[in-house]
Amino acid sequence: MGPRGVEAKVVAGPARIEEFLAKEFPPHPYYKEYLDPANPGHTQMLERVAAASINGARLRGDLAEALISKSQTRFTMVVFHETHFGGHHLWHLWEPDHPLFQQDDFPKPGPLPRGLREIYQEVDRQIGRLVDTADGDTAVIVFSLHGMQASGGVAAMLGPFLCEQGYAQLRSTKSWPQRGADAFALAKKLAPRPLKRLYYRMTPGNMTMVMARPNVLPAYDWARTRAFALPTEQHGWIRINLQGRESEGIVPPEDYESLCRELEQLVRGMTNEDGQPLAHAVIRSVANVEAAMNLRTPDLIVNWADAALFSPLKIQGSRVESRTIGQKFTGQHGLEGFGVVRGPWAIDGCDTVFAKDLPELFRNVLIA
Repeated sequence: MGPRGVEAKVVAGPARIEEFLAKEFPPHPYYKEYLDPANPGHTQMLERVAAASINGARLRGDLAEALISKSQTRFTMVVFHETHFGGHHLWHLWEPDHPLFQQDDFPKPGPLPRGLREIYQEVDRQIGRLVDTADGDTAVIVFSLHGMQASGGVAAMLGPFLCEQGYAQLRSTKSWPQRGADAFALAKKLAPRPLKRLYYRMTPGNMTMVMARPNVLPAYDWARTRAFALPTEQHGWIRINLQGRESEGIVPPEDYESLCRELEQLVRGMTNEDGQPLAHAVIRSVANVEAAMNLRTPDLIVNWADAALFSPLKIQGSRVESRTIGQKFTGQHGLEGFGVVRGPWAIDGCDTVFAKDLPELFRNVLIA
């Protein structure tokens, strides 16, 4: 197992790899350089994102080449996360004329000397370098499970909409710990930017998550909540408050499938005031309640259409009005990725390969 990033630190295994990393390689620039979460759309911040991504891709190539050379491995997977991180933060500079980016209150930073093009060029150089490191008989696949596309931020109307429609209820009174958490969240929201920067600089990444956790979910009255929205960074997520699965579940198992169908129909019918659908697709995670009992993911996943990402958003026939949050994410995951292959891969004649089939493809190449 090689290195990976977890909660702003690097872990690796086995121990000899961890020792090698600590002795021979500096931290990735994402960890080493301060990327200002209090001022995400500022031009200087985006310059740091671009520089850290380019330098990080180069460092990742150095590390991958060293590990491949030293370990004589039969199978290697290298993930260049830099295109992903850069895509989320820099897409508005790649596609500046997209209607989502023309909104009056959308951040409009100045031009950058380097951006997504340079990040992809550096990753391309590093991939070519690693392919050259391998011998000519090595099977190679370069792939991305998803693409990138424009985003106006994160849609924030699903939770309030489910409350309005009677599927969820908020508690009428709050505990003192929750009131304290609310006061802290309000103070952080209203704090001037220099104070926010000091907070993020001085507080460890895992501690900021601990401090934010009490406000990740609204204070629901679970005895009157049948379904609720989970926090997300892109899609809409709906979880059923299912008896026997949730600690305070109230939905009987025999009502699970009918409630899922009802919610699916409700979300598919959501439109803005111009009648444009807000949901591009609504996907059920499992087919029946038996499978749902062990489900750790949302029961329904909503892929939002672009119409859901404009601010302000008014839902037709509803009193809910919302604005997107997290406008620092100007790029979002697209549904289609790509693949480029060299060598004996068993995919002749296939136009599409599904993510679930990749492990079997890897196994077949290893035993060939």
